[in-house]
Amino acid sequence: MHELIASWRLHGFMLLIITLTEMVLNFGRIYLDSTVYIQLATTGTSPFRGVMIRFMLPFVASAVWKLTGYSSSLPALSIIISLINCLFWAGAVVVSYGIGSLLRDRTTGFFTALFFTTSVPVLAYGSAVLTDMSGYFFVGLALLILLADREGSPLRAATEGAVLALGGFFHPTAFLGLSFTLVRRLFKGRALETLAGSALILVPVGLIAFVGGWLRRGLPFVSALFPPYHLAQGPRFDQALLYTFGILGLGYLGVGLERRLPGPGIPVLTFALFTLVAILGIHAVPKKRIVLAYLLLMALPTIVGARLIERYLFYMWPSMIPVLVLGLRRLMEVPNQVLSVAALHGFQLRPLKMITERIANHKDLCVGFCLSVVAVLNTFSVLGFLGLSPFLR
Repeated sequence: MHELIASWRLHGFMLLIITLTEMVLNFGRIYLDSTVYIQLATTGTSPFRGVMIRFMLPFVASAVWKLTGYSSSLPALSIIISLINCLFWAGAVVVSYGIGSLLRDRTTGFFTALFFTTSVPVLAYGSAVLTDMSGYFFVGLALLILLADREGSPLRAATEGAVLALGGFFHPTAFLGLSFTLVRRLFKGRALETLAGSALILVPVGLIAFVGGWLRRGLPFVSALFPPYHLAQGPRFDQALLYTFGILGLGYLGVGLERRLPGPGIPVLTFALFTLVAILGIHAVPKKRIVLAYLLLMALPTIVGARLIERYLFYMWPSMIPVLVLGLRRLMEVPNQVLSVAALHGFQLRPLKMITERIANHKDLCVGFCLSVVAVLNTFSVLGFLGLSPFLR
């Protein structure tokens, strides 16, 4: 027990240092669509349909902005939005640690959280003047709630429903998490309590949004999420997956080889290795039914909607990251298993066998090293492309 507590504290300390460092390096970025959230926070309205159904974060930031007495400073509003996103970022790290821990163990939780907090979408958008980070938090929270599901009080189920419903007004993707929770609980119980709790939020906020005209202007945005597929945003699906959920530096390896090898697209072997890790992870992940069903649900809006950009694909993270982490751990055992089979057929490769045995015996150390290398690559990639935080220039 003492070792487990020490391990938890070590994990927490390392994740705290890494996350705070990444927050500082990437804090407060302004994108083209950041201005519409600032407009919504200052005026209460926006001409853009998609923004009107994500009003909660700008409104909360506006309230804090006015209460702090900086309502005459737009830069102060941007800082407040970014700080709120940092809170969601920190919360999502805790959620990711919980998901990995509940699926396997605390080491898996640490790797899942490390993967999450150093992923390209989190570094690029996590503390920016946007609303994506809140969406990443709430879609992860929905899966965590279900993985931790056990007999509890009706009050707890109602509270969970209310929190997930509130998340939908921060980012509409969170409503998918709420829907999945309700459907799951139809078979497991406490669906009515969860629905009642969500109604406590959905009904009054929905009425306010309807009266204020936000729903009328915002709902058409839903249909705009599903354009004709020939209008797909972003790179090819295989390239987008490698960049969004890069492991072993495969995203960078693919880009590097693409420049040197003839023919269009990334080398097939690069994506094949990624696919192998994913397959191994799917085989290894516990609670397959819930994890894979949630993965499919979160993949639909981006794939069917042809928005193959890391900003949208990353909403699959609650299932995808644990699958890749577990697949990477299993991959470390594969060479040793292959050589063991070869030895049964008379192929004795002792020096190589010694190496693969050490890798298999220290697979967690190898996985940690791989994820650390990817974290550094992601950090320098984002900083090289987007630059340091505006407050550090």
